[in-house]
This record gives sequence, C-alpha cells and structure tokens, in this order.
Amino acid sequence: MKPSAGPECPDSGVALAHLLHMDRRRFFSFGKEYYFLPLLIYSLGMGAVYAAAYLAGLIDLGHGAASFFRWDAKFYLSIAENGYLYGPDVEGNTGFFPLFSLLWRITGASVPGVQLINTGIFFVSLARLCKSLKPDIMVLGFFLTSPFVFFMFVPLTESLFFATSVLVIAGIHEQKRGMVFLGVLLSSLTRASFFFLIPAGVGMLLMNKPIRQIWSVNTWREILLQFLLPAGLGLITVLLIQWWQTGEWFSYFELQGKAWGRVFSLPAFPIALTTEFWAERWSYLSFALCCLALGVGIWYFVKWLKGRDVSGSIGNEELFAVIFVVMSLASIVFFNPKWYYFGLGEYHSTVLTGVNRYTQATAYFFVFLIFLFRQPKISLRRIALFIPVTYLIWLLVFPAYVLDVHPLWKMTTVTLILCSYAAYHATRWRPLAILLMLCSMAFQVAMVIYFVKEELQID
Repeated sequence: MKPSAGPECPDSGVALAHLLHMDRRRFFSFGKEYYFLPLLIYSLGMGAVYAAAYLAGLIDLGHGAASFFRWDAKFYLSIAENGYLYGPDVEGNTGFFPLFSLLWRITGASVPGVQLINTGIFFVSLARLCKSLKPDIMVLGFFLTSPFVFFMFVPLTESLFFATSVLVIAGIHEQKRGMVFLGVLLSSLTRASFFFLIPAGVGMLLMNKPIRQIWSVNTWREILLQFLLPAGLGLITVLLIQWWQTGEWFSYFELQGKAWGRVFSLPAFPIALTTEFWAERWSYLSFALCCLALGVGIWYFVKWLKGRDVSGSIGNEELFAVIFVVMSLASIVFFNPKWYYFGLGEYHSTVLTGVNRYTQATAYFFVFLIFLFRQPKISLRRIALFIPVTYLIWLLVFPAYVLDVHPLWKMTTVTLILCSYAAYHATRWRPLAILLMLCSMAFQVAMVIYFVKEELQID
C-alpha cells in the first residue's frame, strides 16, 4: 500500500512558509541596500509637485512633446536620424558625442519616450551608486532636490553620462578595474566632460603614492590601463565616426570653436551671466561650490606635497570627484566664450554658461556632497567666518557688484543659501534639512519653468 502523504504536509507547509519568509527578508534587504524607499518617496513627491505646478498653470506644456525638446536635443536627434553633418550648407552637429544619439536611434523613441528612458537610466544608476557608497539619507535628499537634477529627465546626455560615471565611481570604490575601464570608455563616447576624467584619474592615483613613487612603472601602467587607454579609444572612435560620415578630421573641435567660442583663453573678469533672476543666483552658487572644491583640492595637494598620507581622510572616489569638479571650473574659466555682459555696464567677460550642468547635474557632485557632509560638524564660529569668505569670492570675481546695492543683494541671498546648508552641517538638525529640500524642490520646478521657455539660458 502506498504510504499516505498526510504527515508530510505540515512539514512541507512549514518549509514553504520559511522559504517565503526568507524571500521576503531578501526582498526588503535588497530594497534597503539599493535605497528603494527613499528613491520611491522622492519620485512620488516630485511627481506630485510637478503635477501640481502643471495644474496650476506654472509649467507651460503648450508645445506638447516639443516643450522639453530644447537646446542641444535637436542636435542629438539630428545625429540619430541623419548621422554627423558638417559643411557650409548644413547645420553642423559634430560638436556632440554619439552614444546618446545611438541609444535614441536604437530605441526609436519619441521625445517623451527618450525622457522616460533617461529617467529610468538615472534612477537605476543612482540606486547602484547608493549601494556602493551608502550615503546619508539627508545628503541623498539634497542631491535629488538640487535645482538642476531635472536635466536627468530631459532629452539630453546628463542621465547617460551619470550612468557611465557611476561605473567609474563604483569601480574605484570597489576596486574593480574593469568597471573603471568600461565607465571611462563609455563616458568618452557620451560627452566632452570625459576629458575631466583624465586629470582626475591621474591626480587620484598619484596622490595615493608617496611623491618618490610617482614615476614608478607600476603607477603609470595603472594610469594608462584605467584612464588613458579607454579615454583614448573612445576619443579616437568619435573622431573616426565623424571623419567617416563627414570627410573632415577634428570637426568636433572646429565646430566647438566656431559656433560656441570654446577655445582656450585666459579668463576675462568679471565673470558674467545674464539670465532669469533665480537661475542667475544658482549659477553663482554653483561657481562658489566649484571654488570650495578647488580649496579642498589645494588642501589635499599641499598635504600630499608635504609627504603626508591623504587616503586616511578622503576616499579615492571622493578625491576623484573633487578633481573632476575642479576641472569643470577650469573648463568654465579657461574655455568658455567671452560675451558682453549687460548689467551695470558692458564687459567683455567670460560667461558662466554650463556651470550648473557641469557640476550639480553629475554623479561627481553627489560624491562631493557625500564627502562634505561626512566631515566633522562645522562650528557655528566657522560659519561666521564663512560669510566674509563668500563675499571675498563675490568681490574678486564680480567686482562690478560693489557699485550698486541691488546686485550685491543678489550675492547676499546666495551667501544665505550656502550658510543654510552650513548650518545643517553644524547642527545635523533634520527639520532644517527637510526645509532646505522643500525650498530646493520649489527652485527645481522654477528651473523647469525656465527651461521650457526656449529663449532662456539656465545651464
């Protein structure tokens, strides 16, 4: 007689319940590891804010899908549809790198479709970065509510460059050289900011060694394999593709110089920007953050020159991010065009165009924030000293503003914003952090409102 299975049923049920319990624990552990809940809360919160702004008539989507089809998006779509074009009788598009356009072409997405793809790429890569670096929730909130994170959700390259940057950062942090190589290679196919990765990688690897070892074969072999080789392969690929499709060598550099005036030159002060009121202020704030990164970089560089170990107080990925932000500042100061600034008069000035996109809308800015807020609490006395330092920056870089109270008031509000974040650094009072996030979310909506007005320049 066949034995009855009845007595085994309770044991099977217990095993199944145990398995389901284990799966549930793994699911919640997985979600916690990748910061799913904070990212979900942000997504729902910002979705509600944008919906409310749209229903209130603040965000004008009267052009439909074309409302977010602004600035460089037309060039990326042109590359996706027609390949590279260059010549006297066509609107050249060789001033841009091909990977985002290739993605657009492969997916065949519409403008809203590619926005959804960019949004997905951003959140998946951000979750992966959070898994690696385990940032404080408040710092993650500061980054997500940054006024210029919205660039991740429009048909531009910010999201894809963020994802390739995550490969670089996570690879450095986890000591996975293949991941670093892949990240640098893909970055070099995405946008010209990849050039900043080369000095960042060289600086990081050299400053990890005593000065007497900087010329060692092993050090430079590591620099070559992790940064110079993938960056060179990517750049050569871009130049070959453009030559193949246009018949012109180095047309990228020619178009950048002719159409956008991006050639090397010494800066012309005062550095200038004329745009919407708050967009202008945030550009000044981004400039100040770049100056802060410069100060941090100089501090560690001098420490390294004195023969001290810098790895104990700053992680490799943090040092890499600091140098990247500093190189972004150098790009603005030495390669941006010089236009006339109509403020208190006419100045042949270096413009700040791009300072927000090159800094706040990058993974390296997020890592820089993580570094800043994991430092010991700043004292309130130092915040008091911080105020005149900010004014020194304003007066040195924007000397015209001392001639009139109104422009100086603009700089005062920027100083107050910086001091508010410094106050949280000193107190770590979460209600203040939440208030700062809410205000920053409002500014992010304001930047979107400006963005859909095609005539405005807020990057």
